[in-house]
Amino acid sequence: MKRFTEYVNWVEKHPNLTCENVKLAVARHRRDIRRVKEDPSFPYRFDRNRAQKFIDFCETLKQYKDRFAGQPLVLQPWQVFIFGSIYGWVRKDSGMRRFRKAFIFVARKNGKSTMMSPVLLWDILTVAGSEGYVAATKRDQAKIVYESVCKMIDQNPGLSKRLRQFRSTSTIVCNKTAGKIAALSSEYKTFDGLNPSCVVIDEVSAMDDYSIIQVLQSGTGARPEPLIFEITSGSDNTESAGHEEFERSEKILRQVYEDDTFFSMLFTLDAGDDWRDSSKWIKANPNLGISVYPETLINHCNEAQQNYRLEGEFRIKELCQFISPVTSWISFNAWKHCIDNAQSLPSIPSLDMSQCVAVGAIDLSMRIDFTSFMIMVYHIPTGKYYAEHHFYIPEEQVDDKCKRDSAAVWKWVEQGYIKATSGSIVDYTVMFADCKDAINRLGVKEILYDPWNAGQLMEEIGPYCDLIELKQSMKHISPYAKDYEASVINGDIVDGNPVMRWMISNCDIYTDPNGNIKPVKHNKQMHIDGVVTSLMALGRIKSLLDGGYIDIRDPEEI
Repeated sequence: MKRFTEYVNWVEKHPNLTCENVKLAVARHRRDIRRVKEDPSFPYRFDRNRAQKFIDFCETLKQYKDRFAGQPLVLQPWQVFIFGSIYGWVRKDSGMRRFRKAFIFVARKNGKSTMMSPVLLWDILTVAGSEGYVAATKRDQAKIVYESVCKMIDQNPGLSKRLRQFRSTSTIVCNKTAGKIAALSSEYKTFDGLNPSCVVIDEVSAMDDYSIIQVLQSGTGARPEPLIFEITSGSDNTESAGHEEFERSEKILRQVYEDDTFFSMLFTLDAGDDWRDSSKWIKANPNLGISVYPETLINHCNEAQQNYRLEGEFRIKELCQFISPVTSWISFNAWKHCIDNAQSLPSIPSLDMSQCVAVGAIDLSMRIDFTSFMIMVYHIPTGKYYAEHHFYIPEEQVDDKCKRDSAAVWKWVEQGYIKATSGSIVDYTVMFADCKDAINRLGVKEILYDPWNAGQLMEEIGPYCDLIELKQSMKHISPYAKDYEASVINGDIVDGNPVMRWMISNCDIYTDPNGNIKPVKHNKQMHIDGVVTSLMALGRIKSLLDGGYIDIRDPEEI
């Protein structure tokens, strides 16, 4: 496991050579090692010997491609980290595998197919009655990994004696363990009845929906420690299963979601990286200079710059990016300033409200979306914007939202970050009570609102403070969104709310030809209601400051 430790140290010492997601994966391992020592309730431990056994097995195999043909398989440090993590982390109580699913996102030619072959071979040799499957949208794609397994068997006399290959049905059988390996087509309905112990799903980004994954995953229910590998490069389909799993992976790495059984390793460029800058390519190509030739990437990059039709293919396949007409808006690194401020600066109750200006904003919903009421408190002496969020969902929708939106919804309800109102629709009277409390407690003078469905709001809150209508059109929202974006980047916002952190991660930005911007959801199932109310309230304060309606002089100046 020397290479494992060396890779962890290398990532930490060479921050410019790895993307943010890889650094977060390494940080997750470090954090979990500390938890083993410090937190008795943490249910996992790291078994270095178990991990080493699998790595040793991998390196008894031989490669079969190009100049590596016939040579022993030698895992690179990044591969040792992946396999060491997946096979090394186990439960304390049972010794069974911790990670049940692994999502590996890496550019092509970095040895994905070769890397997956030992996974299936280990399963058929060590698990009684094993069922290992390779699946993809097309059978030809699935057979790439399957044929890699066959070639490794052919080059190993011991494996050739123990494993029988049936080429006509793309099946490998082990009589001793009563196990098998098979390649499957995309006709996922025929997967019913399978009992997989190990699954490799290739090019998940090419899958239009989650059907194949869902059927195979549900089939593992009777296995004590199943393992699903999802391997893929980028895509131009941001509605694909691969993109969905990529987003889920990012949120687990960023601790937006909690899932101790899901392992993620994402090799890609960071937001803001210039795809034409060859110094950034190693972020998506950990095998650069080994199985990925720099000269080839340079040639393809030059062609992509000369022919725009080739740019997408180069960035998707060789730089492992998702290409979309909209782009991710506020990065994790930028948002982390808001969280750090919340941990280091005084909270709202500690502020002298005579030195503050408070503006609220409301985004109403009835059933599916979250209702959001937030107050932005501007602290004049420091120029900081303090966010206080109130989120509401119907009590009868909590279980559905846990399944559809985030498993953390129940926890957020229990912790008080979300209020679950009785019934099947949001009970606005609960929110109105919070509005009146904020008006009295924080001196909220104005509340912005979208005119949709606002009749009851006008009646209930209108007598207590000014209500300012703000339509959600591009023209009206863009200035507020730009002010909010600048304040996040400048570190001027204080916001540690975990629901808001989740909603920020759900948010893309659409830019029109005139440079106007508007936040949009990654997809229609996600929620950004807290983002909308935050930029409304902050934007209103900025407009009051710019218009000279807020006196920012200190007492001595006055």
